[in-house]
Amino acid sequence: MGPRFFMGCGLMLAGVWRMGNPVAMWKEPYLEPCCRSALHRVALAGLAGRPKGLKDDPCLERMQRMGFVVCSEEGRFFMTPAGRQRHAQEILKHGHQVPLKT
Repeated sequence: MGPRFFMGCGLMLAGVWRMGNPVAMWKEPYLEPCCRSALHRVALAGLAGRPKGLKDDPCLERMQRMGFVVCSEEGRFFMTPAGRQRHAQEILKHGHQVPLKT
């Protein structure tokens, strides 16, 4: 069995052994499902970027503050290196492959 995490009177958290390294996981900022979807849409937009003015603007602005996307002067969102890493961690780990143009 993997690492054990106890609560109070020696009660172990259920399923914690399947979480990998929960301490490292909790140090990362949480992405809501809507923000993960918006990050994936930015990846799909590729070099064209994702335009401002769409329904996912609140998520894109939040991810811009987190350093995952950047907005160009033309009003288009692009992924940063940190965003590409987080995209690989959050979305590509589930087997989805996105052709990223370089």
